[in-house]
Amino acid sequence: MDRSGPSQGGKTVALADRNRRWREGGLTYAYILLYIALSSGQIFFNKWVLSSKQINFPYPVGLTLLHMLFSSVLCFVLTKVFKVIKIEGGVTPEIYATSVVPIGAMFAMTLWLGNSAYLYISVAFAQMLKATMPVAVFVLGAAAGLEAMSRRMFLIMSVISFGVVVASYGEVSISWVGVVYQMGGVVGEALRLVFMEIFVKKKGVRLNSISMMYYVSPCSVSLCSMDIFRETKDGFQRPLELPTTIVGVAAYNNHKLRKEAQRMSLEVRVDNNNVEKSPDQEVQIALLPPKEDK
Repeated sequence: MDRSGPSQGGKTVALADRNRRWREGGLTYAYILLYIALSSGQIFFNKWVLSSKQINFPYPVGLTLLHMLFSSVLCFVLTKVFKVIKIEGGVTPEIYATSVVPIGAMFAMTLWLGNSAYLYISVAFAQMLKATMPVAVFVLGAAAGLEAMSRRMFLIMSVISFGVVVASYGEVSISWVGVVYQMGGVVGEALRLVFMEIFVKKKGVRLNSISMMYYVSPCSVSLCSMDIFRETKDGFQRPLELPTTIVGVAAYNNHKLRKEAQRMSLEVRVDNNNVEKSPDQEVQIALLPPKEDK
């Protein structure tokens, strides 16, 4: 009896499965490397724009506003013009006001404080301080009841914090203003991640990265525009700027959500009208007597 057949088939399946895992792992690492390259390029570009020795554009809020404006336009083009990605539904006006707006506020605060830090500290030192991000996320998650505090995790967080302190001690010139800005950005990013877990996922809303940016970016643009006049050298704070911006944000997002609901309702009606009638229904309609004119 030839027993090589089944064993050969099993080896082929195992080899194919191993090749599939290698391809998936290679693609994942390629995405990670691409993310690191793009993130590093954006950091150095921001420093180059804000530096007084280079472009000399000392307006971190204005730079953040440009970031969010570009993200809003890009998400709109991808989803509404070219329709490459479909926007996921489930975001009601109540969810937007109570969930998306706080996330957008934390996102704008993270970028604003992080860009402001580059005016006072070096890029390398800022990245050292960003190493405390896991500590901030864990502490705030534990405070919100999302993480369980334990001695093991406390020891790990203490080691991370000690490493950051040792690295910071070697910095030649420390600007405490820059440190405060950078740590504020770390706290803002940690709050954004915690808010996404509390406000979005626990309400049953599942949004991909493009859908999240589609909803969050316009909110961040509006929040950054509140402070753009105060930041400029010759600008001023208008007395009606804050309420006008808030009303504008609410009106815009209410209009966008209504249009999305109308479109989905129209698609459902069209699908219902296209459903073919069963033969029994057609026979019943044919047997109905015609209405007599009175």
